[in-house]
Parts: sequence; C-alpha cells; structure tokens
Amino acid sequence: MKLRIFFLLLFLSPIIKAQVIQEGLVAYYPFSGNADDVIGVNEGTVYGASLATDRFGNQNNAYYFDGQNDWIEIPDNDLLDFAANQDFTIIIWANIASVQNDMRGNNHELIGKWNAFRSQQYPYAIRITNETASSPNRLATWRFDSDYCGNGPYTFSACEFKRDFWHQFVFRKAGEELTIFQDGVIVGTFTDNTSLNCNTENNHPIYIGKREFDMRMFTGFMDDIAFYNRALSNEEIKTTVTAQEWDPKYGTTNFVEYLIPQQIEPAKIDSVNNTIEIKVNCEADITNVIPEFNTNNAVVKLDGIVQVSGSSSIDLSFPQIYTVETFTEHGCNEENWTVSVVKTFPSEEEIKAQTKFTSFYIPGQIGNSEIDSVNQIINILVPCNFDKSNIIAEFGLANEHAKATINNVVQISGETSNDFTNKIYYDVIFKDCGTTSWEVNLLEEEITTAEIENYKSFFDFDILGKTKSVNIDSENHQIDVVVYCDIDLTNLTPYFEVFEGVKVYLDDVIQESGVNSNNYTKTRYYKLEEPTKCIIQEWSVDITNYELTDTEITNKTSVIDFYIEDQIGETSINTQEKEINVIVPCNFKLDLVNADFELSEGASGYVYEEKLLSGISEISYESPVKFQVFGEKGCVSTEWTINVEKEVVNPSEVLTPDNRKYFVPNVFTPNNDGFNEFFEIGEYLQGSELTIVNNKGKIVYQSDEYYNTFDGEGLHNGIYYYVIRSKCFEKEIDGYVVIAFKNSGK
Repeated sequence: MKLRIFFLLLFLSPIIKAQVIQEGLVAYYPFSGNADDVIGVNEGTVYGASLATDRFGNQNNAYYFDGQNDWIEIPDNDLLDFAANQDFTIIIWANIASVQNDMRGNNHELIGKWNAFRSQQYPYAIRITNETASSPNRLATWRFDSDYCGNGPYTFSACEFKRDFWHQFVFRKAGEELTIFQDGVIVGTFTDNTSLNCNTENNHPIYIGKREFDMRMFTGFMDDIAFYNRALSNEEIKTTVTAQEWDPKYGTTNFVEYLIPQQIEPAKIDSVNNTIEIKVNCEADITNVIPEFNTNNAVVKLDGIVQVSGSSSIDLSFPQIYTVETFTEHGCNEENWTVSVVKTFPSEEEIKAQTKFTSFYIPGQIGNSEIDSVNQIINILVPCNFDKSNIIAEFGLANEHAKATINNVVQISGETSNDFTNKIYYDVIFKDCGTTSWEVNLLEEEITTAEIENYKSFFDFDILGKTKSVNIDSENHQIDVVVYCDIDLTNLTPYFEVFEGVKVYLDDVIQESGVNSNNYTKTRYYKLEEPTKCIIQEWSVDITNYELTDTEITNKTSVIDFYIEDQIGETSINTQEKEINVIVPCNFKLDLVNADFELSEGASGYVYEEKLLSGISEISYESPVKFQVFGEKGCVSTEWTINVEKEVVNPSEVLTPDNRKYFVPNVFTPNNDGFNEFFEIGEYLQGSELTIVNNKGKIVYQSDEYYNTFDGEGLHNGIYYYVIRSKCFEKEIDGYVVIAFKNSGK
C-alpha cells in the first residue's frame, strides 16, 4: 500500500497545488473543476454545491455552498477514519459568508464524520459558530469516543474570524494534544482524552458543508481540503498558508481612518491612548451616524456587536467605546477605543444675534410691541379687560433656522395658542447651538385717576333702623358703621348705593342692597367692579355696637329711689360707689321684703338673674344684695349693692315710759269689748321671744316671735309675769301684767 501511495504522489504531483505538503497526505480535494480525491480513490459526490472562484482568482477552483441544500459527500474509508491513538492533520480553506442561511442551530458544519447520534463515536467534526452562539464567529472542533466511554474533547478558537474572507483552518492531533490553527496561528489547544476502549472510528461517510439529516448547513466557499495521517509541524502548517504568496492579512488593533458625514475636519486618531476625536458643527445630528473606518482587517465591535464600515449606525451624542479585535501572526489581540464628538459653538453675541425676535404681535393689542433685545423682554399693552387665557401670537425671528419653544413645545407663529395670564417665557434656539430666553409680558392699560374717582365710591351704607352713625372714607376705601348697642352683628342686611353699573361682591358673591344678609362680627371686604372700565376696588366694612360713655352708662343704669316700708329715715343712694343703704327697725324681718324702687328710664333691675319688680318682688335682705341694673335695650349694666341694716338700739335710751315703740302694758282686758283685748307690746318689741308664767312659775304662754296675739285664753284673772327677749338688744325685759277678764269670770 505504501508503494502505491508513493507512486500516486509522484504521478499526481504536477497537479497538486503548491501549498500541499505531500508526506502523510492520504486524501486531497483541490476542487479543481470537481470534488475528486487527487491522491486516492475517495471521490467526493457533489450535491447542489457549485464551482466558484478560489482565493487566487481562479475560476472553477472552489465550491460554493448555499446553506440550504448544498453539500459534498465522501464515502467511508479507513484512511480517513482516525483511531483514538492515531495522529492526524486536517486542512480546510473556507470563506464564511456574513449571513448563514441555516439558523436552526448556533453552529455550521465545515466537515465531519458523524451520523449525528449522540451514542456513536466519531474521529472529527470541524465547525464554525454563528452570532447566536455564546462564542460567535469562532472555529470549533470535536471528537467523541461513544456514549459508553463519554469522552468528547472539544475547543473553540480564542478569537473570531473575519467573514467574507478566505481563512485556513487546521485541526491537528499530536499524541494527546489537539490543536486548532487559523491562518497558520495556533488559536486553541486541548487534551485528547478519547479512549482506545471505545475508539473513535465509525463507518459513516464524510459530509462537507452539512451534518447528517441535512442539519447545520454551511453558507460560503470551501477549497483545498487535505487529510494527513500524521501531525504536521507548526512550521509546515505555516508554509501552507503563505504558499503562492498568499497574504493572510494579519491585522492590527489600530484605527487607520474614521469618517462621519458631519465632521468638519479630519478625525484626530491617537494610537497611543486609543482615542478618536471628531469635530462637528453644533447643529449636527449625531444620534444616528453611519461611520466609515479602516482597521486593517481587524474586527470592530460595539457592545459585542460586529460593526461594518459604511453600514453600522452608532449614536455619538455621547462617547462610545469600540472593541477592536484582530488576528495577528502572534495570535488574537483586542483593545478598546473611545470615540467622542466635539461640537463647535458660536459666540454669545452671535447666538443673541440669531435668536432675536424681530416682531411680536397679538390680536387686540394697543400700539406696537416693545422689543428689548438687550434684556430679552417684550412688553405688550392690552386693554384692561383683555382675555389673556387663549392667545395666538404672531412673531418673527432673526434667523430662519431658529425656533421658538415654550416648555420644550415648538411655537408656530399664527398657530400655537398659550395662556398669557402670567408672564410667559420663550426659549429661542438656533440650530441646537445656543438658546436665548425671552420674557413676554401683557400689560393692562392703566385707568386714569379721574376715571377711578367717577366710579369708586359707596355713596351710602346703612343698616336701616339700627344705625347710630356711618362714616364713608372714599380715599381709603373704608366704611365704619356704628349700630345700637343691642344690635346682633351676626345677621345684618345693609342698604347701600353705588354708581350705576358697578357690581358689588362679598367673598365673590354678588350683593344686592337690602337683600343679602351677612355676618359682621369681623371686618368684611367688599369688591366694587365696573366691567367696562376695568375698575376693581376693595373696600373694608367694619360694623360695631355703640359704646356708651361712663356718664351715659350711669345715666341709663341709675337707681333714682329705693324704699322699704317701715324703714327708718331716708334711703342713702351713693351713685359713685353704686351702693344703696336702708335702715329698718331692729326687729324687722329681712327674709322676704318687698321694696319700692325707681330706675333710669327704660332700665330694669335683676337679682340672681331674676327680674325685680318694684312693689311686687320679695327677696331676702339678710345679707347685701347685688342688684344688676340694665340700661335701655340691655346694652349696658351696672351692679349696685343694696345693704338693709337693722337699727342699733341702746335699751337704756329706748326703754322709757313715754316711748310707745318699746311700750309693755301692765294690764289688758280680754273681755270682748274690742278694747285692750291683747297683750300689746310696742312695735319695735314685736317679733321678740315672749315667756309668761303664773305666780307659781309655771309657763302659761310662750312664743319665739311674738306679734301681739296673746289674749290670755285659758287663764284666769290674776297677775302674771313675763320675760321679753328682744331682737334689738340683749337685755331682757321683765315685769308683770294683770289679766282682767269680763266679770272676772275666768
């Protein structure tokens, strides 16, 4: 067999492409017009794949696979069925399309000898991952020694490949080390742990461009597939890449060029600090920019997504960080680059010049608008009763590229309406390069003093039948009303007079003279409004009860006279101290006394909140009495003190024979003749305690308060002895009295 292989190599060497190393080569498919094996007899059968131009520009020297139903099948052969302990090298040239048509999985088969069942072992499977994989755009290789042993060594390349570009991919086994190469550079190594107990050989054909069951179809080009039954050295693999002066276009991580349509000068590319600075005009929209850039074949990513020059868009309104990944002759490399945009702005004076209002007009204004371009203020004079709530302004701006906004809402002259009740602020923006804020005021026409004087006053304000005085202060817009002291201020109905057409409001409620009642216990504020003249005035109204002077109070609450029957002497009335002093006999009963009195006209007197009626009401004067005198209408009152005191008596002075008030008889004749029928003592002794005994000392009569009622009933003629204990003094009066009945019958 070795002799046969050597003979074939010698015979076919002229048609083998220059990069193929012949030692150990067991199958080679240059795809030069067909899928034949130019080394042996393992001819490939083409299913749908079409001949295409190879990496050198030679037509019909490669195959294109559409990713839908194209593949090449090579029959099973022991030479291509590498055992678990057999070294091998597989070389594939591939150009991976940027779009893979079969997206039923996250990888696509370049070449594999597997029936797609997990239980079956296989010697090799070479795949590429797509963008849905966790490690996208990578070369991936597998081996498997069956489900029984369960050893399936696999690896992914350390860096991404560039799509739409020819790459050489190599899968090599050297002892227990498995290595994958991309363009002659090691991009992954791993240990082969497949076991001889299970082995990796099978009898399945080799598929190029798909997996069994038409799965994981590949989209792109393939060429120059070679199988070796030995492990090629690193140097040998390197020579297969650069043969025929093929340039693998190893890249760098530098941006060589970066352009966006809006820039106004070349970008500043700083390869030391990995920064790109682009200068644009201030009005440039850089939120959706499609840049063109050159990185010498490096892969550029933004947030993990591959960027395509002249196709991928980016928002440069804030600094963006690119990741630049490249494949060099030393392996994979990546660096971050920061791209930022600097906007150029005009000066403040230029901004003001471009953001001026040249005109401003609202329908109904008086005269022309005053436009102050220095302070950015517009003042507009309007009638005093002008409705400012829904106004459409017409205005002009200094630059056609400027726009006016209110609260970020663009204003259109003659179309946009706003509420101008309060001052309003416009922001005038020039090409997003600068903004000037303008204040717009609608000033109401001022009313002349003469007009105000004609309309301003209350002519009259009265509480009919209750008003004592009214003062209308037109200058200070104040009304002071004094009503009688007894008037309740909580519910008064005023009568007033104002100029014709003037409306009167209280708490925003319209008032009508003689109709509306209100509470005036506090100051009330009226509003006078004359609609056509825009005159609105506020008036304060204070209504108070009349307060009497001390003299008036005295005159209205005086006690003119006070008299108690049987009193001694004249009543003493002290107007200054508000005291009334009355002297009564020493035996006078003070518990229920009826007094006659006279008060000021219209006044009334009260004791303990009970009205006291002259000559009728009976009250106790045993202690000083507080007598409340209310003046007419009950507005004012004065408290008087009534003192009723008993006469102080000296017994030695009053107990004389000729003092009839203290007289005690020594005889009385109860004989029914109508004369001297009772034991009658003097009036000042009446009410005293009386005890009468016979000559044996036996009490025959006794009274705690004696009032001349003893007629000797039940007794006989004779001498009896009495003891009088007077309430006027402490001394007892004693003596005898003879009772002489008729005919001495008793």
